[in-house]
Amino acid sequence: MLDEAGITWRIIVIAGCESGVFVEALGTDESIVFTAAANDRFSYGSANGRAFTDFGPTVFVDELPRTPSFVDAVRDAVTRTEQREAAQPSKPRLFVGSAIARELEARP
Repeated sequence: MLDEAGITWRIIVIAGCESGVFVEALGTDESIVFTAAANDRFSYGSANGRAFTDFGPTVFVDELPRTPSFVDAVRDAVTRTEQREAAQPSKPRLFVGSAIARELEARP
């Protein structure tokens, strides 16, 4: 659907249990895909009525305001989440396509 809509540059956020299953299908050279959990893991904080799992606020509230780099903010959020969930990690996934990585590096 994204291809059909002509959306080339993409940042896709998927919050939910086992959401890592979508990384391979959605990961293109022009996309960033991050998920709240690996394809075989639960994501903590999932509940009806919640816009994000616990991983979402870690990215958007805690990390993104502290760094100008979206990718670095997600990487830092992954690290914080792994530390917080050491006993049973959800293993958030981050995919950064090569073309979008170059595009982001070229911008101030």
